[in-house]
Amino acid sequence: MKKLLMLITVLLLLAGCSAKKETVLKEETKNETKTESLSPVTVNDPLQELYGTWRTSGVSVNGARFTMEQIIAMGGKKEVDAILILREDGTLSIYIAGDDARHESVWQAGEDGNSVIIEGQTMPVADGELTMEFEDASLHMEKISERQDEAIIDELLQAESGEPVVKDADKEEEIKEEDSEAVSSDLIRPEMKEAIDAYEDFVDEYIAFMEKYGDSDGNDLSLLLDYTNFMSKLTDYTDKMEKMEDDMTDAEMVYYLEVMNRCNEKIIKAAY
Repeated sequence: MKKLLMLITVLLLLAGCSAKKETVLKEETKNETKTESLSPVTVNDPLQELYGTWRTSGVSVNGARFTMEQIIAMGGKKEVDAILILREDGTLSIYIAGDDARHESVWQAGEDGNSVIIEGQTMPVADGELTMEFEDASLHMEKISERQDEAIIDELLQAESGEPVVKDADKEEEIKEEDSEAVSSDLIRPEMKEAIDAYEDFVDEYIAFMEKYGDSDGNDLSLLLDYTNFMSKLTDYTDKMEKMEDDMTDAEMVYYLEVMNRCNEKIIKAAY
């Protein structure tokens, strides 16, 4: 368990230092997809429960289960998110968020009707969950709709990519320009440098903690609590840095990237 926490956190920290993450689908939109989008169920077909749209609901790594809520909180949604459509005619569509790609293939049900076979790989279905097995991990999927049309992928992605509504963006920009002097592109403002440096201080603090955790037996409850607190801070820092990126000057962005690269090097070095 100790080794697993260290590995997963390193990967998520590295992911958190890079590009902006996609907006999380609002719960009401998800619920709407699960209910209002359902098509009539054909009770005579024993494979009816397999037909429809499935989506990643969690991941297991070396026996440790992580829900999508936990993965989203840690910034790793894109790395594991997938949407799978199983159709009655034996065809399928799958969207992989990691490479933003879609693939078409065929599938068939296992002899017992409780598994799905795709390109020779058997994926068990139990308790409403389809599981893809990998060498050291398992990807769990739940059915979110009875729909079998590929358009549902576009609808889900569009719902998640929507930008917050701005009442009058042009007016707000004009007010902003009137209320403050234009910032030179080669200027690093003290408050911006302080915020970027604070993130590097957090990474140093986290690495020191993980070294302490690595020397323990992995059962210290106080250390596990500290780990939870660090993950909460990571989410806060990631959100804060993302919001700052749009307002950075050219010089601030250069400094920001230098610090992020330095943090990445520290994290990788600590992991090995």
